[in-house]
Amino acid sequence: MKDDTAMMTDGAGDPADPAVLLRYIEGRSLAGEREAVEGWLAADAARRAELARLERAWRLAAELPRFEFDVDANWERLRRELDVPAAAPSEPPAPVAVGGRASAAARQRWRPARIAVRVGLLAATVAFALLYFDDVKSKLEAALEPPMKTYTTEPGQVGRLTLSDGSKVVLSGGSTLGVPGNYGRRAREVQLEGGAYFEVVHDPSNVFRVRTPRMVVEDRGTRFTVLAYAHEPDAQVAVAEGVVAVAASDTAEAVVLNPQDVATVSAAGVVNAMRGVAVDKYFSWIDGTVQFDQDYVADAARVIERHFGVRIQIADSALARRRFTGAVRAASLYDDLRGLALLLDAEYERSGRVVTLSSKSAARTGTGGGAQRSRPRGRQAPRRTKPREGARHPADPLTRILRTEV
Repeated sequence: MKDDTAMMTDGAGDPADPAVLLRYIEGRSLAGEREAVEGWLAADAARRAELARLERAWRLAAELPRFEFDVDANWERLRRELDVPAAAPSEPPAPVAVGGRASAAARQRWRPARIAVRVGLLAATVAFALLYFDDVKSKLEAALEPPMKTYTTEPGQVGRLTLSDGSKVVLSGGSTLGVPGNYGRRAREVQLEGGAYFEVVHDPSNVFRVRTPRMVVEDRGTRFTVLAYAHEPDAQVAVAEGVVAVAASDTAEAVVLNPQDVATVSAAGVVNAMRGVAVDKYFSWIDGTVQFDQDYVADAARVIERHFGVRIQIADSALARRRFTGAVRAASLYDDLRGLALLLDAEYERSGRVVTLSSKSAARTGTGGGAQRSRPRGRQAPRRTKPREGARHPADPLTRILRTEV
């Protein structure tokens, strides 16, 4: 590790000294200090980030107005407006009787009111000062907050991280997770675009929230998956364990989900819940398997691209609108895609990491309207044995596909 003191020049102060950094920010560096600070900053990006935060806070503090509170002056102004008798001097004159009563009595009656008004002015001044400085404190804290950390995965990648509170996150392919630099201090909130699995450490005094462009997911100690890709028609939340509340915004009514529940959130902010459903398909991607249940081929192609980093081309719209049920695994990706093509009676073509599926253009024998070819005389067609129902070769990729539907 490089020694920071080695970058100090003769006669220059320690570049890590706050006083030296403050002079640097204000442009008042002493002889040799500027070079020492710049060399110290150049050695570490984290130092440059810290200096930027300090500079933002210093600029903000310089721009804030300064108020001076004078309770006595405020009271004197109010006394003149209310025509309240002034306080008696140290040697009060003899009271003059007015209407059989001494004017001192009038002053005595005003004295409690005067004290109450002064106390009220003082309390109001202190309250305003506290509110003002609390606002200043909040702004300074915001300026000094560490920047948000962003984690991004490319299609075909899976990212795993553990947050500072021990909660675990598995980030799906083509996703971005934003974690505030002060995560866990005042709030436990993350921002998600894409898909992620969360295993949250329970803390009743500080709930865990996931914010997406379409919804807010509040966790109460559980395991759940959020799928919130921008180009998908619906965002989805599936719960494996615990309780989750899903709402379209902070002010919208939340829908509570229990284990085996799934919620969908439309682009219009409508939340629908499905109760007691099989949620395995929403979690299997963590282990490298994506499952489909009567999904359109076009929709499945986007999911496969996202999770496995391949490109799927569907050559015609009729094929894209077909449905199928099955699973595609990372370990046998191309075999599974070839099996899907066979099941759909489609052509399969692969070039590198690009797979093209297209409907077969050639007409089947005897169904295309053309002349049916006859067998040569004197030769018999080979006898075909009907395979036993349900029997397939173990290596046949069709064993991994369950069924298809037009």
